[in-house]
Amino acid sequence: MPPLVERALLACENPVVVLIGAPEYNSGEFSAIGRPLPSWTKRSLSQPNGSIQVAADPRQQATEALRWISEKETSSDQVALGSADGDVGD
Repeated sequence: MPPLVERALLACENPVVVLIGAPEYNSGEFSAIGRPLPSWTKRSLSQPNGSIQVAADPRQQATEALRWISEKETSSDQVALGSADGDVGD
C-alpha cells in the first residue's frame, strides 16, 4: 500500500477496520493501517516441500492451481485462490 493511501485512511473520519492474515504476535511488523513493515519481508518462512510452484504466466498459474486441487481431491467450498500477479483477474 502506498504511504499516501495509508495516510488518507488514517485521516478518514469513519472507522477503518484492517484484517491482517497473520498471527497476532506478528502485529508489530505492520503499520497502524496494516501495511507490512520492512521487518516483515526479512523473516524466514518454512515451506513444506512442494508447496510453492513457479508459473510463467496467468494461464499456467490457473493450470497449476486446477491440477493441484484435482490431485488433492479438494471440494470447491474448501478452496480459496489468490495471486500477487497484477495480470491475474483482469
